[in-house]
Amino acid sequence: MTKTLVFIPSYNDRLHLDEITEYILNLGEDHIVLIIDDGSEVPIKIKTLSNRVYGFRIPYNAGLGIGLNIALDFAKSKNIDVLVRIDSDGQHPLSDLNSLANSLTKQNKDISLGCRKNAELTDGFVNILKTICKKYMTFILWFLVGIKANDPHTGFYAMSKNGIEK
Repeated sequence: MTKTLVFIPSYNDRLHLDEITEYILNLGEDHIVLIIDDGSEVPIKIKTLSNRVYGFRIPYNAGLGIGLNIALDFAKSKNIDVLVRIDSDGQHPLSDLNSLANSLTKQNKDISLGCRKNAELTDGFVNILKTICKKYMTFILWFLVGIKANDPHTGFYAMSKNGIEK
C-alpha cells in the first residue's frame, strides 16, 4: 500500500475544495489530504471532517514555495511514499491522480508532471501569449534537461519518497 499525500495549496479559492477532498478520500485509506490556506482574505474552512484531512493556515500570502516546504515537512513527518500537488480550483483532472502517482514507480522517477484539463481554454491575445510562453518553456526544458513537457507550467505533479527527502 502506497501512502499518498495530496497537497492542495489555496489562496482565496474554495469553490471546488470540498468536492476535491471527497474525491481523494474515496480513493482509499492510503490517501491523506493536506490543505494549505496561503493567507486567504477569508480563512478557508475545511468542511470534510476526517482523520485523513489536515489543514494549515499561513497568516499572510507567502507563496507556493513556503506552502511546498510545509507539505514536504509534513510528508516526511508522516512517512509518506508519494506527494501529489493539485490546485484547489478544479483545473487538474482528479481521475489522473493515481496514474500520475503510479508513474513514479513504473518509470523509477522522483518527479512526474501532469497536465491541466483546461490549459487551453482562454482565447484572444491572452491565449497567444500563453501559447508563446508555453512553447518557449517547453523548448527550454527540452534543451536544458532533455524533457518534453506538454504543460510546463502545471501545478499538477507527483514526487516519490526519494524526491520528498531531497
